[in-house]
Amino acid sequence: MPASQKSAMRQNTKDKSSPNAKSSSLYFKIKTIHTYRMKSWIIYILECADGTYYTGITNNFEKRIADHNNGAGAKYTRSRTPVTLKYSEKCEDRSAASKREYALKQLSRAQKKALISKHQD
Repeated sequence: MPASQKSAMRQNTKDKSSPNAKSSSLYFKIKTIHTYRMKSWIIYILECADGTYYTGITNNFEKRIADHNNGAGAKYTRSRTPVTLKYSEKCEDRSAASKREYALKQLSRAQKKALISKHQD
């Protein structure tokens, strides 16, 4: 790299490290972390057109269900549309949602039916 480009790059880095740039960057990071933590995660069970169940998680519930029905969701549901929502529950964060999803996926079909029935009553 020519010396003139190196000099220009050093100058650009100096401009970015000004006190205002640092505080602006810090504000952005804090706001991003805060926004991320504010998203709620949802675990859901769908019944596919062939009668099978699909379990998933999302932080944008309406979009995800629409994606499943439009063939843009999970590969499993693409050929099994339309899907209908049978069960959902809110989770604290993505980690909790993933753990709960795993637990629900370990249930037998009969256990899932019982959970869905209990939820609908």
